[in-house]
Amino acid sequence: MHQERITDSTDAHLDVWSAMFSDDDGRDRETEGVLNRVVRLKNESDRRLREVLQNDPLSLDEYMTLHVLVGGQTKGRPRSTPAQLADLAGVSRAGMTGRLDKLERSGLVTRTPDTDDRRSVIVEITAKGREAWERIANRWSGEDVRMLEGLSVEELRELNALLRKAFHTIESRRDS
Repeated sequence: MHQERITDSTDAHLDVWSAMFSDDDGRDRETEGVLNRVVRLKNESDRRLREVLQNDPLSLDEYMTLHVLVGGQTKGRPRSTPAQLADLAGVSRAGMTGRLDKLERSGLVTRTPDTDDRRSVIVEITAKGREAWERIANRWSGEDVRMLEGLSVEELRELNALLRKAFHTIESRRDS
């Protein structure tokens, strides 16, 4: 049985680039394809999440900060340093400070001195912050799964394994 090749708009982009640049083994084309698709997937996820947040007082950045904070378990509780949150959210430390200022003013997080490191603070989600995060997470639930419903669970595992391998290389080079 002949299986038709699935194409998307990234393929047209890659065809243009392939006509312009030499790529004997195809590695450049495949690398560009992966990076383009990952960025587009993230952009689509953000677009859909903004729709969920449309009539909510939380912004996308604020929700994502609460999201990484909920996942940042330290000492058995959702708590992190601003630096850890910035790294997890992929933003600068100054950018994270601005986010935390707003979340703290709204009563969604607290910042207290770190007893283990006097130079740092610990950020913890409040009950009000947890409630805000859950409100959005419940509305978002399933939307992320629908975005990738064209892939089987096994294909998702394979994709995760490949991305994990790529990030392992990136992170080990960054740390050395």
